Amino acid sequence: MCGLYLYALAQTVLEKQIVFIEKILEQSVSSIPENAMDYYGADGLLSCGKCHTPKEAFFAKGLQNVGIVDLLIDSAQGIGLNSTGMGVVLSAIIGLVTVLTGSGVAAFTSLAHIVPDVAQAMGVDGISMMVMMHTAAEMLRAMSPVAGVIIIVAGFAKVNPLTMVKRTAIPCLVGYVVMLTFVGLFF
Repeated sequence: MCGLYLYALAQTVLEKQIVFIEKILEQSVSSIPENAMDYYGADGLLSCGKCHTPKEAFFAKGLQNVGIVDLLIDSAQGIGLNSTGMGVVLSAIIGLVTVLTGSGVAAFTSLAHIVPDVAQAMGVDGISMMVMMHTAAEMLRAMSPVAGVIIIVAGFAKVNPLTMVKRTAIPCLVGYVVMLTFVGLFF
């Protein structure tokens, strides 16, 4: 029974992903107008000169517009995840992006803007979700063979960056799980 449910859920997710990809292909980069009024605010973020929204928020807003956030919320509620479970899912997404890109800061700042909407839909505050996502961004960066620190240290040690990642993977994953457990229990 559980296998059939997971199969149906995976099929639904796949269908929604196809719709998501089609929506992306319909849009073009030229549909984003350039604005000479853009500025860097006191917080150091590049903001839109018209709406004063940080540009980093546009990625999260795009995810909301094409339905990814709603898909995450519906899927989490469909399988019975509470806010802690949703925090783990969001932190896993951040962790994957961090490992693929080598930057925890970019992954966190681009996706952290969805937390208030997810938390509101689940009826909780988003602090624990945000802490879990930040933990993933910071602790899993050392597992990326394209992270700047890994490349530099591997160069000094005269070893392949993948060798460095093999040595850092287990401690990083253990620390990540310990921190997720701590946040889940105390926040």
